[in-house]
Amino acid sequence: RRLGRSAGCVDVRVEDLSNWLFESSASKEFPSHDMVVTESQHFADALQHFLSESVRGAQTTPSRHDREMTVASVKRDGMSLQFAPLPFRQDREVVLLAIQNDFKALQFASDEFRHDREVAAFAVSQNGSALQFAAPALQSDKELVLAAVAQRGMSLQFAAPELKRDREVVLKAVFQNGVALQFAGEELKRDCGVVFAAVEQNSAAFVYGAKELQHDKRVCFAAVSRNGMALRSLPEALKADLGVVLAAVTQDGSALQYASEGLKRDANVVLAAVQHSGKALACASEEFRHDRSLILRAVARSGAALEFAADKFKKDKEVVLTAIAQDGLALQCVAEVLRQDREVVLAAVAQNGFALRLADERYRHDRAVCLVAVSQNGMALQSVAEHLKDDKEIVLVAVRNCGAAILCASEDMRRNREVALAALSHNGCALPCVADELREDREVVMAAVRQNGTALRFAPPLLKADPEIVLLAVRQTGAALRFASDALQADPEVLNAARMASRAAL
Repeated sequence: RRLGRSAGCVDVRVEDLSNWLFESSASKEFPSHDMVVTESQHFADALQHFLSESVRGAQTTPSRHDREMTVASVKRDGMSLQFAPLPFRQDREVVLLAIQNDFKALQFASDEFRHDREVAAFAVSQNGSALQFAAPALQSDKELVLAAVAQRGMSLQFAAPELKRDREVVLKAVFQNGVALQFAGEELKRDCGVVFAAVEQNSAAFVYGAKELQHDKRVCFAAVSRNGMALRSLPEALKADLGVVLAAVTQDGSALQYASEGLKRDANVVLAAVQHSGKALACASEEFRHDRSLILRAVARSGAALEFAADKFKKDKEVVLTAIAQDGLALQCVAEVLRQDREVVLAAVAQNGFALRLADERYRHDRAVCLVAVSQNGMALQSVAEHLKDDKEIVLVAVRNCGAAILCASEDMRRNREVALAALSHNGCALPCVADELREDREVVMAAVRQNGTALRFAPPLLKADPEIVLLAVRQTGAALRFASDALQADPEVLNAARMASRAAL
């Protein structure tokens, strides 16, 4: 292969090479024993000559069939151009088709196309990063580079050095992706307008600006307004600037953790932070954890913020009810005395059925509380007391909410036909969760495939060969065809139904 490349082509047919070795003058000139003991350079020279002649013959007489195969190949995978014979890598149509499929194919085109502005322009219109495969002269072409960075700002890295210092080019790049600032010339990293544009597009560009601009309030304000968490990268003086910090915590309350200690004690800053994210309370000064008004605002925004409130508020019923109305799982932060309060538990499971597992044990035996929980989330059935998993009403409510909840029901309920049908009407793929004998039930399997055709995979072999069941499945989704019996996979009516379902999905 290395010798073939030096001859100008990477591929030579094995059949031709074999014929040359065993049927041509090579076998006479170099008998097998001589190939081992003789001067290997003579053999390499002869092989080089053979490859060169083969390449010249291939270049002058490419067949129409070979071209058609190459065209089909690059349409499927543009990168297959690398394996095409040289004549086809010199064929404009083949090269353009390859680039259309994958811009990276430009690197395998003949050298003339890498210097061809029209071809390079087409490539960068597909993806600006194609600029890296263009000839150096084209990487200095301002119009072409502008097109590349407009399509993908990060392709600025492949531009010629003088264009990385061109303000128009760099602005076009950072408007598309602010982080492209890292590839700009040093003087433009000190240009306030360029850095500001980059930071406005992507706050992460802040770190690529010149050091002096990282202290510029206007630039820093733009960064935190775009992404509050950019506050962490600011100099300490600006972390203590009220305007900058307010902009940061208004955009993302969690940015409060990067504010100066003084501003963590500022009521306006803390309030702005918790109004965006209640969990910002974790970053506020200790005194705010004892401020009832602020706590109420925080837990209304994020119930989980109750975790960071002073202990007295975890016993405060109004605060607790406000928190669990926003997030039922905040029940885990509530004082034990209120976790035994029926009103609190009901409010929690109404917001999130899974909160039942956090409630006092007696509520897992409370039928009314459990009904509320499984109504909100059927899978809360896993947390109810064992005797209630055998309660038909509770189980029916659960499986109608989430078919897979039948897995958490008692064995008797999993054998109950009404329960099984209710579960499968919600989720056909819950078929494996019903009792074995019900998976043999024709009506049960029909309910499953009616809801989800791919549930056919869980049907017994006899029902996979049932034309009515299979037709119902493939009409729901053509993908169910592969689960039918071999005979029905070849049935014209079934095949047509599967095609129609797949076409409708498209």
